[in-house]
Formats: sequence, structure tokens, C-alpha cells
Amino acid sequence: MAGMIRQAFPDLKPITQLNFFILPPINPQYSAVEIGGDVLAAFKDTPQVRSFLAYLSTADAQAYFAKTGATMPNKNVPQSAYTTDIDKSFAKILASANTVVFDASDMMPSELNSLFWSSTVSYIQDPTKLDELLGKLEALRQTAYK
Repeated sequence: MAGMIRQAFPDLKPITQLNFFILPPINPQYSAVEIGGDVLAAFKDTPQVRSFLAYLSTADAQAYFAKTGATMPNKNVPQSAYTTDIDKSFAKILASANTVVFDASDMMPSELNSLFWSSTVSYIQDPTKLDELLGKLEALRQTAYK
């Protein structure tokens, strides 16, 4: 997200005008860092493809992507690979997390994901519609996971 925000608003100064904080856990017993994520898939099983996928999981390969503003899951990617203080902070939190989970939208079927996001916007525009929005989400959820 930080990379997308920096691209859209290049004049923002990290830390002073653009920053983040991690939400404190409701119950420390269940604390987790919630992330959005991408998945890499192979469509052909060859030794070369397996070798390439194995390489992409290494700290060396992920350090390259860290320089582009991505926060990488490999705990061995050095902090020096990240180019901004915000990216370094993200990486430090991710590397020190006991539990990392995907946010709900990453795991939803696409139709439910779309309604989830549009309902979030609708709720922000008019919080009195919460029950109606939750009802629509629940109705779709019941069919989306059959």
C-alpha cells in the first residue's frame, strides 16, 4: 500500500506526512499481523520452473523486490534492502510477528470480495445502512461458500 500511496502522492514526506501504525490486539493471546498478499503459481512442472520458484523464495531474490517498495516474507531479507523508513518498519513488524494472516478479502471468492469492498465504502458514506449491508453480505456469503 505504501508504494501505491507514494506513487499517487509523490510529494508526501514519509514518517511526517505518511505513516502507519499497527492495531493493538484485542486479546494478546490471539495477536496476529494482518497482511495482503500475492501468490506465485507455476503452470508447468519442470526442473527449471522448480529451480526458479526456489530462487524466488531466497533472501537474495526478495531483496531485489524489497527495493521496489514490496515487503517480503523472507525474514532474512536485510533491512538495508528496503529503501524507506516506512518500508523498513513494515518489514520489521512482519519479521517479528508470531502469527501472520491474510486479510479476509484475500481469501474471499471474487463476488463476495467485490461486495465487501463496495459495502465498506457504502458504510463510510452512510453508517445507518450497516444492518442492510451486513444482510446483503451474509446472504452472498451463504451462497459463495457452497
